[in-house]
Amino acid sequence: MKFHYLCSYHACLMQCSEEEALRYWTETRRRGVAAFDQCRWDAARNYLGMAHEIALLRSAVQNNRYFHVAHILQPLERLVEMALAENACEVVDQLIDATHTAMDSANPDWQIAVREPLQQYQRRMRSLLAANARRQISFNESGIFH
Repeated sequence: MKFHYLCSYHACLMQCSEEEALRYWTETRRRGVAAFDQCRWDAARNYLGMAHEIALLRSAVQNNRYFHVAHILQPLERLVEMALAENACEVVDQLIDATHTAMDSANPDWQIAVREPLQQYQRRMRSLLAANARRQISFNESGIFH
């Protein structure tokens, strides 16, 4: 897995110590939600992206006591909302792909639990793309630039 927010040392720490990972995840998610609520999109993207990455790292560990699928889905949902609001479907696609890739090594219960939310995000993204295409066709047919 390629890390965007963690160096190799901290990525290893997140996989080796569930308590440490939970502490980092909780704090970064809290900061990400606060930034999201204050419309500080760049900060929200960084904090929630790190929380999502920590949860994906923990998904590869088979004996999690504290980490569950919700730890993946909570930051992912906000990240998807931001990307869709910004019309950044490629970001949604990247988030879904990263989550799918991480789930390949996750325990089967997590794979099943994540499948439906990821499909919902894909449907929302396709709806947005279709709506944008309809708007573009409508705009082109209006003849404004002809």
